[in-house]
Amino acid sequence: MIAALLELSSSDRSWLILGVLLCLLFELINGFHDSANTIAPLIYSRVLTPLAAVIWSSVWNLVGAIASSGAVAFGIVALLPPTAAGQSPDWWAVAALLLVAIAWNWVTWWRGIPLSSSQTLIGALIGVHWGQLWSEQAWTWQALTVPPLPATVEALLLSPLLGFALAYGLLSLVRSRLQSRLDQLEAPGEQPLSWRVRGSLLLASAGMSLSHGTNDGQKGMGLLLLILATALPDRFATALDQHYLPLGIKAIVALSLAIGTLIGWQRITHTLGEAMGDRPLTTAQALSASTVTTATILTASAWGLPISTTQVLTAGIAGSTLATQTALNRQTIRRLLWTWLITLPIAIGSALLLYSLGRAIGA
Repeated sequence: MIAALLELSSSDRSWLILGVLLCLLFELINGFHDSANTIAPLIYSRVLTPLAAVIWSSVWNLVGAIASSGAVAFGIVALLPPTAAGQSPDWWAVAALLLVAIAWNWVTWWRGIPLSSSQTLIGALIGVHWGQLWSEQAWTWQALTVPPLPATVEALLLSPLLGFALAYGLLSLVRSRLQSRLDQLEAPGEQPLSWRVRGSLLLASAGMSLSHGTNDGQKGMGLLLLILATALPDRFATALDQHYLPLGIKAIVALSLAIGTLIGWQRITHTLGEAMGDRPLTTAQALSASTVTTATILTASAWGLPISTTQVLTAGIAGSTLATQTALNRQTIRRLLWTWLITLPIAIGSALLLYSLGRAIGA
């Protein structure tokens, strides 16, 4: 490995190191951006303390990422422009892609807005692809998209609607059938929870963290493998061609995701736990939204679709809030919807501009 690195030119070696670091930074920010997904239900249902919830989520994120199949990773690779995987590394494409994804995820996390890392990443992929077409003077309508893109965008757009509808339907059904047994689950405060309720929430949270690791962790794995296979084809091209994720790549990305979960959970946890409706998140809402999110993400991971844990859970919490006949916080919902709507065009435009500027500077 070291010998292969030394054979690279100093420029390619520097770009490779930068690309790997940016890829790991993307997963780190993904971790603390998305950590609230699994932590908020545990904290506001009073199942675990904040510290215990963070550790619980981090462990299962780590396990999920390491145990992932690779379907989502190579789904991301399939979305990349063909020239990005060629023998001549297009390092400006790597830099533009990851810098835009990192920057927008950081901005939205800082403002406490739950957002899809997948949506940002895919928008940046489109921007880089269009930038390459422009630089190669191959700007045609047929070339604007890559084949897997429509299905991926459809999954990103439909998954929040599915999360909203399923969480609303699940909790409404339970309320209609077992209304007399929901007092404990819908009462905020210090009322102790039964071991069955605690166990169900811990299981749902573990499943959601596991599914988050299997889906979101693979995005960084696919990018990292592509970067390494492009710069060091003798060592990594075979793994890329055979759709095999080396354990070392899985481990380092999984660790970055788990560390991110440990250090950045507070901001978005507050939004999901207290700002979605007129009252804090209840145990019934947490259990309903977590169950629906786990099922949705695991299904998407099996199909190789890089959908958003954040958007599915956020929509699920909104659906479960309405199911309890609690009014949604319009200001919060408005901020979420506007941010979700502008993310794709901002990511596309920023990546296109950054890539074009980089190519102009490097020309």
